[in-house]
Amino acid sequence: MRRVFVPEGCVEGDRVRLQGGEDHYVRHVLRLGPGDRFSAVLPTRAEHVAVVESAGEGGVEARLGEERDLTAEPLIDVRLRPAVVRGRKLDSVIRQCTELGVSEIGPVTCERSVARPDPDSAAHKVERWEKIALEAARQCGRRTPPGITAPTAFPAAVAEIAALGGTGLIFAPGGAEGVGTLLAPGAAEPISALIGPEGGFTKAEVELAEEAGLRVAALGRRILRADTAAVVVCALLMYELGELA
Repeated sequence: MRRVFVPEGCVEGDRVRLQGGEDHYVRHVLRLGPGDRFSAVLPTRAEHVAVVESAGEGGVEARLGEERDLTAEPLIDVRLRPAVVRGRKLDSVIRQCTELGVSEIGPVTCERSVARPDPDSAAHKVERWEKIALEAARQCGRRTPPGITAPTAFPAAVAEIAALGGTGLIFAPGGAEGVGTLLAPGAAEPISALIGPEGGFTKAEVELAEEAGLRVAALGRRILRADTAAVVVCALLMYELGELA
C-alpha cells in the first residue's frame, strides 16, 4: 500500500482533504480514484488506511480507517554530519541514509571543502534535500523523515555535537579504533558522526574535534570517496546498533 504524508490542517475527524503536492502525488503519480486505498501518515505520525472518496481538480478527499501498526521507525538517535561535496552527490547520501534510519543530516563545510554554498543557494539546497528525505521516508516505510539542517562550518558543527552530549565520532584516516569498539553496549545518544570532504579533514580539524571530546574512528585501509564514506559510516553505525538486524 502506497504511503502519503498528510500536511498540517488537512485532517478533520476521520476525513482527509489533500491539495497541492500530495494531491498531485495521489492523482497523477499513484493514479488513485474513488474506492482506492492508500496509507495516510498524519501530522501526529499515526498511520491509517485511507479510502479515496473523490479525486478531482479541487483536491482529493478520503476517509480514514483502521490504524496501521508499523515498526520501521529507528529506535536509536543517529545524526550524520557529512561534508558538503560537489554536484548532487549529497542527494544520494541523504536518500540512502534516510532509508538506513538516521534522525538528522547536517551538512558541514570544512577547510578542504570544494563546494561552499552561499546562503541563498544553501536555502534552495535544504528545500530540495527535505523533499528527497520525505520521498525516501515514504519509500522505506518511515513515518518521520530525518531533520535536514543548513550547511554549518566545521567548528560550529563540532561545538554543536559537543553541546548535545552523547557519543561524538569523527571518521578520519589514521583512526585507531573501529566503530564496533567505539560503540560499546548502551552508548550514549545521540550518536553523531562527522565525515570529511573530498580532500579529507585537516590535522587541525581532527585535533579540534578531539579537544571537544569526539573520538577518531577508522574506516579501514582503503580511501573512500566522501559520499561513499558517508553511506558506509551510516550503515556501519546502524549495523552495530542493531538497526539492521
